[in-house]
Amino acid sequence: MTTGITISNEDNERKIEQYRNGEIQVFINVNILTEGTDLPKTHTVFLTRPTVSTTLMTQMVGRALRGLKAGGTKEAYIVSFVDDWNDKIAWVNPETLTDAEYHEKETVLETRNNNLRLIAISKIEEFALMADSAVDTSALDKISAIELIPLGMYMLSTFECNHQILVYNSTQTAYQSLIRDLPKLMEHYGIEDETIPEGTLEDMTEHCFRSYFDENMIPSCNRNDIEHLLKFYAQKAVEPLFVTINEMDRKKLDVSEIAKKIYDEDMRRSEKNIYIQDLWDEEGSLIPVYYTNQYFFKKLIDLELDKLDGDIEIASSEPQTEAELRNLEQFPLQRIIELYPKIGLELKENAYAAARNDDGCYACAGCGEVFPTRIYLQVDHIIPMAKGGLTVQENLQILCRACNMRKGDN
Repeated sequence: MTTGITISNEDNERKIEQYRNGEIQVFINVNILTEGTDLPKTHTVFLTRPTVSTTLMTQMVGRALRGLKAGGTKEAYIVSFVDDWNDKIAWVNPETLTDAEYHEKETVLETRNNNLRLIAISKIEEFALMADSAVDTSALDKISAIELIPLGMYMLSTFECNHQILVYNSTQTAYQSLIRDLPKLMEHYGIEDETIPEGTLEDMTEHCFRSYFDENMIPSCNRNDIEHLLKFYAQKAVEPLFVTINEMDRKKLDVSEIAKKIYDEDMRRSEKNIYIQDLWDEEGSLIPVYYTNQYFFKKLIDLELDKLDGDIEIASSEPQTEAELRNLEQFPLQRIIELYPKIGLELKENAYAAARNDDGCYACAGCGEVFPTRIYLQVDHIIPMAKGGLTVQENLQILCRACNMRKGDN
């Protein structure tokens, strides 16, 4: 699907075996010979793609660095086509390459920790801001700590770089809907090459953000993440790999649970410090992998203790009573999204889902015209609010702009 080449797996396996036997002297590989492939007699490797992934660089270079004891060659040649890639190559210490190549598979623990490290790199700035009392992070402070721990991440690898998109409870459904609609979106914008023109990329990014996400999501979606996703799909035309964080691991990283134990047991300062240090030093603990810095970790626990003391108001993610819920139904959809993003965006997404046909297109409830993307569509009330209509699922529909304007004129 990525290259458009129709060579069967059987053909590939046969040619790989011919190469191992010396019947083929030169191999050109595009995303086929990845981890687990052993070709010890390889004498020369030509690097014709950039990568910021140390793991990928190790795999590529290691093809020729097996050595005599592993059935390889005494010498090896690594030829790199540098061009303008200098800031996009994950050069590694050559002394580590042969050892790393012998590890065919990471253990489950290594994979989990490596994934958490990738997430932590993206979270460091957020941790630092929340630990800095001089910075206003009230929006983040008010939500439950578990909501700030990602459900997982999309792993993107393009010609330019490798990128991870962190996915939270707040953004999961939106990303799933966007990724499902990407084929139609690319078709609508006429994207046939592997690159998207800069101006078009800006338009597509803004459309995706307005149609699927919202500024009021906490955590919200970063427009830069959408750009990377669009670039990835233009090049690969496949859904990106999603790596999940185990639910049990998320709970272990939840500082609100740690703070609750400290609060409930009324720990003295010395007891609290010992408890936190023990959590940090515990063998196999995910906490130092994820939080990276003990100062951040302690500050985030203190933040949760302030919530328990009532010094910080915790925002409710949904109405607490039936009366509040009924009152909410009288607000416009955008106002509901502002007050309770999860509820409002679910109403919006369900309205689009109801308008989607089997081909993945959207039908206007007014004129019946079918649209491949959401660009010209809007969520509207069937019975207008001015006539007593409520913002509830059964009173929402999808209209094209023309129908929405005609309805407004009437």
